[in-house]
Amino acid sequence: QPLHVAVARSSLPRIKYLVSRKASMRSRTNCGKKPVDIATDYGRKDVERFLAVYDFTRQFLHSKQPANGLMKRWAFQLGL
Repeated sequence: QPLHVAVARSSLPRIKYLVSRKASMRSRTNCGKKPVDIATDYGRKDVERFLAVYDFTRQFLHSKQPANGLMKRWAFQLGL
């Protein structure tokens, strides 16, 4: 799983690229870890924060609730 490897070893722009290409953020390793779990294990606070905000924003924008100003700004910053 390329995103799992990138979270542990690559820069944030590479991770953003993989996510923009629809890399699965919900897939799990054999140990049951998601990419955000790996970021936490490796102490990658910037990656952990990006993945958490990206996933939350994506779920919120695809729900039937209207997006407020903050969510729209996050979506714009993340390129959604």
